[in-house]
Amino acid sequence: MDLKNKNNKTKNKILLLLILLSFIGILLSSYSLYSHYSVSKSFCDINEKFNCDVVNKGPYSTIFNIPVALIGLLGYSVLFLLSFLKYNNFYKEKIKSYLVVLITFAFLFSSYLTYLEAFVIKAYCIICLISYTVVILMLLLTFFYKEQ
Repeated sequence: MDLKNKNNKTKNKILLLLILLSFIGILLSSYSLYSHYSVSKSFCDINEKFNCDVVNKGPYSTIFNIPVALIGLLGYSVLFLLSFLKYNNFYKEKIKSYLVVLITFAFLFSSYLTYLEAFVIKAYCIICLISYTVVILMLLLTFFYKEQ
């Protein structure tokens, strides 16, 4: 097997992982959006330190009256679409650049939100932490993809 063929197989595996991770992100954001508007307690309302409701319904849960969970849902949906299009060889080079930019922005935004949880809100949302982990994995995969 030649090097180019091996690199293409590796890139396709990375794209499939990006598709899977963005789908997981869609599910996490959908649940967070549901919880944001729900009047019942979230399943991850565990204690004072780990409480999704404090984070997801508090003053930092919206930006310009738009729920952060909705921003996440839209972001993960675009990442899913871009990864899917790239996997199917549509608009090759442009999509790679868009993926890098969008995932980098998602990482910075998620880092800011996690900072707010740790130092301002002083409570953590488990769903948000899982989402942050998904974004970190996507960022690593994107840069690994870029090097192939």
